[in-house]
Amino acid sequence: MASNLAIQLNQIRAKSINPLDLKAQKKAHSKSLLFHPRDAATQDFDTLFEICFEGFQELCQLDSRFTSFSANLFSAQSRQEDRVLMTPKQNSHLDRVIDDFLGLVGGRLQLEPALKAVEWLVRRFRYERHFSIPELCLNFGYRAHENNTVFLIFTFLPYHASPLFSTMLKILPDPLPTRFKFLAPYLQSPTAVPRQVFIHAAAHNIDFFKAFNTYIVRLCQKNEQNATALAFWSTTATEALARKVDQSRNMRQGAQKQIHEDLLLMILPILNEGLSLNHVPDLKMACYMMVTVLASKVYLDEHVLVSMMNAITSGWDTAPHAGLICLSVLAQQRKKTTLPASTFKALQALKTISDDLVILGRKYDVSRLALGLVLGVINRSCKSQDSKHINLIRAVIESNILSAKYVSVAIMAIIRMIHKPREHLHTSRTLDSQNPLTNLLLWLADSQTVGHVVRSTLNKKKIDLESFNSIQPADTADELNHLLEDAETAKAEDGQPPSQGFEYLLEQIPTQIASEISFLSHSNSSSFASLSDAFVSACQSPRFFEKFLNLAVLRRRLALQEPFFISFFIRIWCGPFAANVRVTAITAVIDCLKDQDLNTDVQMILPYMLHALADPSKSVRHAAVDLALALDHIYNDVMPQQKHELKPHALGQDQFQGQHERTERISWLSQDEIAKLLSNVIVPSLEECRLDASQVSHRLLSCIKKTAHKQESDLRHAELKRPLRSSLFNSFCSHVIHTPLYSVKTRLLPMVTQIKQVGNSSCSKLMMPLLVKICKQTRQELEDACNSEQTDASQFANNLMAIISPADHESIETVKDLIMLTDSPSPSMTEAFFRRLRKIWPLMKHQSQLIVTKTILDMSFDDSISSHEYTQTEALHTLQNVHLSSEILLALLDGLPTLSSSHQQKPPSPKRRRIGLESTPDASMSQDTVSPAQTRKISFVLEVVGSSDTGKDPSLLGSLLRILGDLLAYGRQSGRHSDFLTLMAVENLLVISKTAEVRSWST
Repeated sequence: MASNLAIQLNQIRAKSINPLDLKAQKKAHSKSLLFHPRDAATQDFDTLFEICFEGFQELCQLDSRFTSFSANLFSAQSRQEDRVLMTPKQNSHLDRVIDDFLGLVGGRLQLEPALKAVEWLVRRFRYERHFSIPELCLNFGYRAHENNTVFLIFTFLPYHASPLFSTMLKILPDPLPTRFKFLAPYLQSPTAVPRQVFIHAAAHNIDFFKAFNTYIVRLCQKNEQNATALAFWSTTATEALARKVDQSRNMRQGAQKQIHEDLLLMILPILNEGLSLNHVPDLKMACYMMVTVLASKVYLDEHVLVSMMNAITSGWDTAPHAGLICLSVLAQQRKKTTLPASTFKALQALKTISDDLVILGRKYDVSRLALGLVLGVINRSCKSQDSKHINLIRAVIESNILSAKYVSVAIMAIIRMIHKPREHLHTSRTLDSQNPLTNLLLWLADSQTVGHVVRSTLNKKKIDLESFNSIQPADTADELNHLLEDAETAKAEDGQPPSQGFEYLLEQIPTQIASEISFLSHSNSSSFASLSDAFVSACQSPRFFEKFLNLAVLRRRLALQEPFFISFFIRIWCGPFAANVRVTAITAVIDCLKDQDLNTDVQMILPYMLHALADPSKSVRHAAVDLALALDHIYNDVMPQQKHELKPHALGQDQFQGQHERTERISWLSQDEIAKLLSNVIVPSLEECRLDASQVSHRLLSCIKKTAHKQESDLRHAELKRPLRSSLFNSFCSHVIHTPLYSVKTRLLPMVTQIKQVGNSSCSKLMMPLLVKICKQTRQELEDACNSEQTDASQFANNLMAIISPADHESIETVKDLIMLTDSPSPSMTEAFFRRLRKIWPLMKHQSQLIVTKTILDMSFDDSISSHEYTQTEALHTLQNVHLSSEILLALLDGLPTLSSSHQQKPPSPKRRRIGLESTPDASMSQDTVSPAQTRKISFVLEVVGSSDTGKDPSLLGSLLRILGDLLAYGRQSGRHSDFLTLMAVENLLVISKTAEVRSWST
């Protein structure tokens, strides 16, 4: 039996270098990544350094970060470095430098300069074999050398399928580190290591899995990461994680729980660290995948779910779709519906969160996450009345991403918040029985998408929708205001600032506003905010209301001489105010028309009266009916009796919208035309308008489009003549174009866009200036305009894009260019345009389809055109979801870029013979001119051809064969074989061949 001393001596002998064993030293020196062992054994370090240093210099030209290694690893002194003579501290420092270099060079190992540089590290710094005997405290760097071995293997790991990895395995020291024992069968094997081997090792070898995770995180922390390593790690780690969880399902519950806890303890620190590195999006994407696997396969406690959700959203400026999908999976696993505070705050701060949820909701279940966000916004709305919050709630609920059950939960939360006791009466709006949530509830009740769910929920809870529109009795309102005044007095005595009651709000109204002519001007009003606050407060008490109407700044006595007074109330009933406030505004205008001289043309009210007749609130529609009857009385009863007098003065005809040039562009109607509009179109349908908000639109369409029922015997339903219909159409279009109120545009647009043409007036021609103007607005301008009026930007964009006619190719091209060439387009406008394009595609002419397809494709893959990524995605999604004829597919294939020089266009053969060989394109140029955008374009077109029904047409064979030959020739010339593109082209050819064969057999 060997003694302890003999065992220790054997260990030293196995791990030490015998300076007299020249054969062993020569064998170690012959291990090389680049050279055959016979050639490598004859090379000295000076010759080797010159070869490797050349590669290092080329690396420095590719990435300046490599230059720092010229002072150590690739310095002249490195040729004389001897690790045996170094101290442990110096060896440790050298190991860290080598690790840094390997991490940085890992993404370029397929380049020859990178392999030359790594060759120097392998030949100069690895061939010495050091020993480590803890008992004798003799540590000459072997442990650091093992770390280099680990780092070297991890660096080459993503290339396991290439011969490069097999070569690297052959030069590894023996024995391998414990965590890499699974590679022992492949050390001398000529076959590549299958990917499943690494997945199995990661699932069963904890040391390997931990080391691999630590290696990747270290690369990212030092900003040395590369896409190849991250992609290999993310797929391997995710599959190993899923396999490990699946294997534990057959175990006992106690053992299974223990494995899951150990797994979480091991992986959660890596996930937290990875999610915190915001400068590495690929790493975060991998963490999202791993979190999704854990959440879907492992039972996670509430605190773990909350910490994961907070870690995912930390540092978010924009929401990646993968992150939102991961969040939605976590939200589905939680028992609580509401979101954690930090997660909600991060989501709410995102500008496009509603658009992102709507897009993801088409493919994934994000309902739980969307409901949590909506509930959080509803609870926050009691503290803030920001219109953006209301628009977010409306966009999510109306987008159909919530189930009927979740919509009901959101509606009940809105109702509870409406009836929640108000503790802070610091603004006049809190005195109103309504708030923005009330308007939202009324809006949703009339929505085409979720209206039936909202009404069903209210009916089950026995809640009367119209109860939200009731005006407080005078005594109750007076009592409330008296209480408020007492509270103000008490606070003033305590030294606290007084609440903003009616009298206080009156003091805030500017006294000098003579420069303002109309509140419907395109310029911002300096007094509307203070006046509207005072008016909302005045609506609570008849005494306050009368006092408000008689304010000198409103100039009530000049109401029918200038548009200032009436335009204020028009803006109120068209604005984001409570239903009872809007009703009061309409009533104020009706009383004004009754009290003033009636010899005035007030047709400026007509489009805004139509807006009120289409209001979701029944009480507002009732008031609008009274306004329509008052106007009918003026134009059909009073004015005909005054025909012998002077022509009525048209109120605001020159100053209605502030600027003369805009007001003059409005197409005004004559007195007789207004009378016929009211008597023949509006008044006969008023009773229907009381019950249904869509009736006024149907009535206008039927009359202007000349589809009135001829069996109607009532003379007041007489058919409108063509000149009158043309005048009405032109007038309505001009008002929609030039009104500054986006809420009015949104509601009136469907009334005109459904009428394609009347006489010589085409809707697309008349309304195109408005569409161009809105498309030129920045995203922020459009959002601010819609948010200020609590108008849904998506609905406005959809109504606006209905202007585009399939027969008007010029309008399609104009809008397409504006959308595609904008740096920061509005997601609502972009989505609405391409949705409209998909809808009218079957009605477009073939030539228009071809032109639009080619221009969209060119713009999406042209690096010189600064199209937004979201716009490109929507554009390509549209091309994938419309029917493309075989002629269009053929044009797309023929328009693809040529990659190889041998397939580039050449002159005819006689001419080519005359000009000689000097004109032949240089094959080396093709490699430099191929851009990633060209490759993506070829991939997309081949994908579209493969997924299209018309892609089986034999007429495409010639173009597909040309593309296949071009890809093969490019691979031979450049050495870069596009296997994926080649496979797609071959698959398309096979499909066409099989289809042709089936057809031949059938005939």
